[in-house]
Amino acid sequence: MATASMTPDGDNGPRRRRDTLSSIPIDRESERDAVVSLLQAAFCKGPRDVSAGLEKAVGGTTGGQLLKEEAGNPADFGSLLPAFKDDLGRTALHYACLGRRPVNAEWILKACPTIVDYKDSTGETALMIACRAGDVLLVNLLLNFGADVKKRSQTGITALHLAAESGDESCVTAVLDAGAEVNCFAEASGSPLQYAVTNKHYGAAELLLQKGADPNYPFNEKRLHLSVFPPPLLLACNARQDCIAELLLNYKANPNIRDKHNWTALQCAAESGAYRATMALLEAGADPDVTTQGLTAFDLAMQNQNWAVADLLKDRTALITDQGKIFTALQEARKKRCEMNALEADKQKKAGERVVGTAAQQHLSDAMKAKADADAFNEAGDYALAVDKYTQALERIPANETTKEARAMLYASRSMMYISLGDLEAAEADAQQATELDPLWSKGYAAKARVYKAKNQSDEYTKQLYEACTREPVRDEELISELKHAITMSRRNQTKQDQAPPSVVEING
Repeated sequence: MATASMTPDGDNGPRRRRDTLSSIPIDRESERDAVVSLLQAAFCKGPRDVSAGLEKAVGGTTGGQLLKEEAGNPADFGSLLPAFKDDLGRTALHYACLGRRPVNAEWILKACPTIVDYKDSTGETALMIACRAGDVLLVNLLLNFGADVKKRSQTGITALHLAAESGDESCVTAVLDAGAEVNCFAEASGSPLQYAVTNKHYGAAELLLQKGADPNYPFNEKRLHLSVFPPPLLLACNARQDCIAELLLNYKANPNIRDKHNWTALQCAAESGAYRATMALLEAGADPDVTTQGLTAFDLAMQNQNWAVADLLKDRTALITDQGKIFTALQEARKKRCEMNALEADKQKKAGERVVGTAAQQHLSDAMKAKADADAFNEAGDYALAVDKYTQALERIPANETTKEARAMLYASRSMMYISLGDLEAAEADAQQATELDPLWSKGYAAKARVYKAKNQSDEYTKQLYEACTREPVRDEELISELKHAITMSRRNQTKQDQAPPSVVEING
């Protein structure tokens, strides 16, 4: 069958549209245009255009004319919608979901309710497409029209797999409430929990576990040969997802579970440098003496220079012989390197040198990349990894006068992550560093305020908010509103104060 490429809405259409509408079946040019009009309308236009596109497809194709004769009544044309597909078997409903057009999807479903579970050539339904996009509005619409949550694609994935992959907890909940099997598993696709963990979605993973997902399935049934993917616990440890690893262990994940190559979660954590995951595994009873391909968890930590993890393991691993000496030697070498770096930095500082040149630029570039990664982990809700990346950025950024503002920003950002993790002492120390590095930066004081709010120290919270407001170059109504509220609450809770916080009049002045 011939195909043709076209760009809906002219050359200015989004690239996503060009890619999606790139393969349309044609027997004649006029027939191609007719089908394109329908699918394009479903993807990026409105219900009227979909209706007009359907009429054009029915009237402009040989097959459509035959179907029209069978339908007889123009009001029944909606039942012909499944007949018009692209080369990948995608119907107008698939396109409405690809374009995230719930209004179009609703029109199509009302015109032809039976189209709801049509599969494309890969076995995917419209519900799967909506779940992959994390579009709960579309998901609920399709479910209301009877979409089958148990349908599988050719690779065995279900709508729940794709909802977990997207990380949208509302979609996961909707599909589970509609009857999806929480432990649905396929050889080529794994389980929904594995999808959530692989994509670092803590919230989706927690929701699946709360709904009964088994963190050890199917590995607890001696079916290792059936699974391509490692158990969720190994996936989390390998990706340094400490929070997810701890979550899985809290839901009774087997700390000694292995993948089909015989690697354990502890070995994965040691290799990746997942310190908190290593601690949690050891506390849960993970065996540090397991040897795979001649390597223990301690050996892997040593090979990858994960010193803190190696230090955790060296006194617990019975199989260490000469490795203990190697560990001490490497620690000494690392200590000497640190001392040399400190001497060099001190020498530059005394000479009044600024860190310049290609190497310094590379360090700064690396630091900014680490910060970007940290920001992404923060957005994803993985605060432990965000802390690691902010720390990495602080280690790489040159420590001189020209980078004070950047370092203050990194300390303030890391402080907020520590608050989310409940480590308020570390959060306070970082916020203090931020204000010392850049005493005129309002956000540093705002970070300190957040720390004291978490510590329930209302006086300090109010004071730091005031400091932040007075340093804000442009009047920040949101910050001022927060300060007013803090003052009101402080006065309400304390009848006597040694020193009253600033008044609303002072703030507005």
